[in-house]
Amino acid sequence: ESGVFPSLLWSTSGDGSWFIDDKKTIGGSYSIRSPDMSDLEGFYSLAQSNATIVTCTDFSGGSLLLNILAGFTTSSVDFLSISIDGRRVITIVDGTEEFSTVSIQISSGRHVIDFSYNQNYIIPNLSELFPSISDNFFGAGVVWLDNVSITPGPAVADYSPCLIGY
Repeated sequence: ESGVFPSLLWSTSGDGSWFIDDKKTIGGSYSIRSPDMSDLEGFYSLAQSNATIVTCTDFSGGSLLLNILAGFTTSSVDFLSISIDGRRVITIVDGTEEFSTVSIQISSGRHVIDFSYNQNYIIPNLSELFPSISDNFFGAGVVWLDNVSITPGPAVADYSPCLIGY
């Protein structure tokens, strides 16, 4: 936990940048947080922001392990997808009140792993109508990633997509 993001193998892109946060962690001092995209204007606004990590070419295969806290808004259809080399392997569609652990097996070689937070607003931002909602992480309209690690281990040949609704 260096407190620096993005770093050497990480990047961020899309509608706002992911950043280091010290408010919501499951272990240590920092987590990575998606941007708050709740300031979008109008109905049916779409937004997407990505945090991306790339494995090295000589990666021998193993496991991606991380903790996710999905503080999805009540005023939108939010989801977090995790993709490897453009293929979605996990989609989280329900918000959580606590960090959840996710483990994904990764084959050997260079891989681009995207954590993509998507918001599709269907009604105006409720935090403007009810200011207390912004004091609670559930409904905050952001996602936190913590304890992200890629551990070498037995290589796997393929990925099995799954949908996670907490």
